Amino acid sequence: MLSTMSLSKTLVARGHHILYAGLPDAENTIVGQGFSFRPIMQDLFPKGATRGPRRNLAFTKGVGFARCVSGELLDDLIREFRPDAAVALSYYYLEALAIHFRYGVPIVFFTPDLRTVNRAEAASSVIDGLMNNTFGVPEFVDLLLKAGVSIRSLADVAALLLKMPELIALPRSFEPPEVSQDALVYYIGCGVDLRRQEPSRPWRTLAGGRPLIYCSLGSQCGLRADISTRFFNIALQTLAARPEWYLVLSVGKTIDLGSLSPRPSNVHAANWVPQMELLSVASLMITHCGIGTVKECILSRVPMAAFPLMRDQFDCAERVARLGLGLSGSIEEVTPDLLDGMITAALDDGDIRRNIDAMSEAFRNEDCISMGADVVEDYARRAK
Repeated sequence: MLSTMSLSKTLVARGHHILYAGLPDAENTIVGQGFSFRPIMQDLFPKGATRGPRRNLAFTKGVGFARCVSGELLDDLIREFRPDAAVALSYYYLEALAIHFRYGVPIVFFTPDLRTVNRAEAASSVIDGLMNNTFGVPEFVDLLLKAGVSIRSLADVAALLLKMPELIALPRSFEPPEVSQDALVYYIGCGVDLRRQEPSRPWRTLAGGRPLIYCSLGSQCGLRADISTRFFNIALQTLAARPEWYLVLSVGKTIDLGSLSPRPSNVHAANWVPQMELLSVASLMITHCGIGTVKECILSRVPMAAFPLMRDQFDCAERVARLGLGLSGSIEEVTPDLLDGMITAALDDGDIRRNIDAMSEAFRNEDCISMGADVVEDYARRAK
């Protein structure tokens, strides 16, 4: 979500109006950055639902897809807003196809994560998953047929996706070199919104001249609450033996701060902290290696101690270690001694500092957010 905002602010500066549609819990973040917002799927995800127990994601995604095909999800919004184009996260390839063929709205895909396969492979994987989706598939096929699309196989559906442009919020230099892309894939740079509005606090003063270490496992660490809580307690134990360091610990909105103890005097713990501001003064970040956080660390020239939790975080951690931007460890096997050793090594490693400085310069040199805005405008004009 945050990775789309630099593009959105660029489009707003060019005179366009942006409307975000998403789950109700996204509203405060979106509105707080100055954008309009429309909640969807409120019956399955009322306010606060994403902070509760993990839901059956396959079921809810299937329901969302079926509602998108039928028009129940977006008919009213499309009728009222009348968009010239839609930017869709590439997690929602099929939903975007339904939007395109139901409403005639041009689609530009947006990929915020590290992809280890090319777009054709990613599209084929999503379409293969259509076979396991019992929600809305006949209606989806009927929608395509009514739009004049000839379908002989699932490969024909995948080919439709490859006719739509895709923006990748990464510099090309960070993606694995073996991943090749097609002509409609555009690398628009890191996609980090350096204008993001966050509350301020004198973190450097709190650290009192000590190296400030920032630790966060991301906003979704509650999906693996037991492992995350254990890790946070190990971080506290590590810092208790290191009064010469200062730790700012962000545990996410679903982890109970009361479950973390004892808390040393050289630790500030909270459910949320302003990450960009913390990184501006941090000496090191202990991170889950979500791609958004990795990009912010690189731009802020902050070395990383990576402990991936899920999904593409393992690929990101491998990439961070291979490029010499930090060190990577196992979150399930880490001990206070191991964590202490990683922090010490990362803080003292001059090569890591030089590598992250060089990558930060590459990120800034490869920033092409204006090209992303050009692509969106171009496809919006084509539809008129």
